[in-house]
Amino acid sequence: MTPDGVLLPSSLLGSPFFAVLSTLVALNTLIFVTLAITKMLPAIHFGEVFARRGRRKETRSIYPDAPLDA
Repeated sequence: MTPDGVLLPSSLLGSPFFAVLSTLVALNTLIFVTLAITKMLPAIHFGEVFARRGRRKETRSIYPDAPLDA
């Protein structure tokens, strides 16, 4: 036969305080897992996705037939 609460008494494990505390720990864990996963994904540079307003439509190079920098 094993006791109900190995480290803490069973009366504490069923209390509302422990339920709120375990909920906060679960949310904190989910937040840090999400942050860790987003750190592993490649960075998104919004300047490459959306065209900027001040981009030149034509080159001002001394080589006018050169391709535009994308």
